[in-house]
Amino acid sequence: TTLDPTVSYNATSGNFYRYVNSSVTYETAYSQSENSYLNGVAGHLVTITSASENTQVRGLIGNTVWIAASDVAVEGEWRWTAGPE
Repeated sequence: TTLDPTVSYNATSGNFYRYVNSSVTYETAYSQSENSYLNGVAGHLVTITSASENTQVRGLIGNTVWIAASDVAVEGEWRWTAGPE
């Protein structure tokens, strides 16, 4: 079996990560992530819940990335918009 080089795993969080290099809006990235599957499990934009997970994610990405956080409901009040959190 060939491993997908765009996917990495963090044993501490138990999560898989896939960085998709694409210039799209937040809404498009959100939709595409929700319609992406790995081993039959639907994806979502990343939710960072620990320092070690932040380090893992920063190692995978460039300087700009969409994460599953938004202050659209209340300006300046950031909330997770996807994922198990």
